[in-house]
Amino acid sequence: MRSHAVTVALTATVLASSALSAPRALIAQQLGTDCTFDTAARIRMDTVLIRLAAGPRIGNTSELRDEYLNAAAVISAYYEPPARLEVPLWARTFGGRASRPELKTTDAGYGFDGEMRFQLDSAGRLVGDSVHIETLHLDFAVSVVAAVLRADSAHGFAPPSRLLRRHHSMIQLHFAGEPEDGYPGAMLLRVVVPAVRIDKAPEMQSIRRINYPGDLLRAHMGGRIVLQFVITQDGSPDLGTLSVVQGEFRDFALVAIDAVGTARFTPAKIGSCRLSTLVRMPFDFKLRQ
Repeated sequence: MRSHAVTVALTATVLASSALSAPRALIAQQLGTDCTFDTAARIRMDTVLIRLAAGPRIGNTSELRDEYLNAAAVISAYYEPPARLEVPLWARTFGGRASRPELKTTDAGYGFDGEMRFQLDSAGRLVGDSVHIETLHLDFAVSVVAAVLRADSAHGFAPPSRLLRRHHSMIQLHFAGEPEDGYPGAMLLRVVVPAVRIDKAPEMQSIRRINYPGDLLRAHMGGRIVLQFVITQDGSPDLGTLSVVQGEFRDFALVAIDAVGTARFTPAKIGSCRLSTLVRMPFDFKLRQ
């Protein structure tokens, strides 16, 4: 007889993130009247590569990969980097004594992960000038939308194939990091990251019991969902920043998202200062014999 279990990491994985405009000289971060710390000795400069990869992160259709990648290459050819990227401190922290090893995903980290989609008509023109982008960085999103509009004005996109038309002629892409295992993509942007080391990573204190999705349980299916969101200074999750960065089954993602709204954490710290922090949290759904 099978039993089932859902495993949630008790400590979230803290991410580094980036800001092109962040100064390299001495910086003081003020967090209220009695909480100030110097970030100069805590900065680690990283390089982030951001590329367009084929399909959404969940429910990807491999048979459409070549068509998606052709569209990604067109967007890359018309892409112009933003003059300035404003990224808050919560998106560019790393480390902490309680942090776990970083989770391996193919998406672009540092808050630059996300997805985009747009629809083409039979001639390969953008339908309604509508481009949907999900990412934490507004300036970056605006620059990608501008590239799609430039490509459309230049008639850069090919007419959709019969197969793509069966999927409503919707181009779906996601933002990825460096290629892994030969997974292709189109390069967009390289960013230098002034990431700030924290002393203590956030830790989960409580979360509501997670029920295994009935249809997947009956089908004897397991899997992992990785969610990304900000844990605020008071230890609550900011659901406006929540996204799914890894996963295969939407039902797993839905119950994990529902549970995160009930979770409470001890926040990240530098010294005695509490920080809002971008984290990733895995949810493992397993069947046991």
